[in-house]
Amino acid sequence: MDVFKRALDFNVKGSESVQVRTAMGGLVTMASAGLCFLLLVSELLSFSRVEIVNHMTVDSTAPSLETTIPINFHITFPLVKCKDISFDAESTRGDAVVYLASQDVRKTPATGAESSLRPPEGQTGCTVEGTLFTGKVAGEFRINLGEDVPLQLAPMVAVEFKTNYTAHKIHHFSVGERKENKIYPLDGLETIPDGEGHYLYNLRIIPTVEQPLYGSPEHNFEFAFQESLHKGTRLSPGMTALTLSAPGIHFFYEFYPVMVEYTHQRTPFLQFVTQALAVVGGIFTMSNILDSILYQSARVMKKMA
Repeated sequence: MDVFKRALDFNVKGSESVQVRTAMGGLVTMASAGLCFLLLVSELLSFSRVEIVNHMTVDSTAPSLETTIPINFHITFPLVKCKDISFDAESTRGDAVVYLASQDVRKTPATGAESSLRPPEGQTGCTVEGTLFTGKVAGEFRINLGEDVPLQLAPMVAVEFKTNYTAHKIHHFSVGERKENKIYPLDGLETIPDGEGHYLYNLRIIPTVEQPLYGSPEHNFEFAFQESLHKGTRLSPGMTALTLSAPGIHFFYEFYPVMVEYTHQRTPFLQFVTQALAVVGGIFTMSNILDSILYQSARVMKKMA
């Protein structure tokens, strides 16, 4: 066994002009080789890992109605029939947004399995799914529940409400290109308003650009939201089912003038090679010093014995 250990000893010692190999030196060499292997694997994993660094910058892209940005939605209204649902959209500049084409919206009956709030027996709700194309300017997207009234006149029209009429579940809501593995803040949100009126979502949309290791940068959008219920003014105390505020849900959105940049980074190859050589050289240098100390200590103790 000692012969095998001596054969592994790379820390050759001189003894009266003769180099010798020792069993202790073989153990030091094996331990050094094992530690060197672990550190090299660690360096390799660090080199292969991609780090995403983000920072904010000014969005130099000018606002425009010519650049169409998709807003994707998939929402269930358990107490509203499909024939009673209509849509309106408008930008804050006063331009009429007509990008919501009929072929871009699908209405399907909802049986109640899509939401925890079940429709009355014998009735069905409605699930709407589609895409609104808007310019890069602030605007409003409205889903009307009831009469299809103009957006400008909706607050002045009296409409009939049912209990929890504006209850809804948002299965998906995204701005820009939809990514399968991305988390969207409104997805899965189920709302049963405590009161009568229309439900409001204020969206703050931030442009993003992601620069992968290879290929062209990818532009998209992220958003944060605030929600609130706007209760209507009742016509009289005895008419509790009437309100001056049209039923529905509103999505007010605006684009921030800043952009978030995500950059994919990896350790440069030359830096990886430098660190790997430093690991190998440092470990075997220290193992040589340790072996020399152990060897000299053993010789001193042997002479004293």
